Amino acid sequence: MKMRVVSVRIPDWMIDKAYILIEKGIFISFSELVRYAIRKLLREYLEVIKNEKNKDNKDDRISYEHF
Repeated sequence: MKMRVVSVRIPDWMIDKAYILIEKGIFISFSELVRYAIRKLLREYLEVIKNEKNKDNKDDRISYEHF
């Protein structure tokens, strides 16, 4: 799977809370935590994403195994 590097600004308090989860072994890295959070958000808005793809009239299907 191809991955890209993305720069974001995140408040200190969020980073501090995230690292608590990493220290407890819930996530192995900050990157894994962020990918999990984005997948969860995308699942929540899956219908919006599917509808937007349909507007484009492309056969560009969403890969559901990533969700």
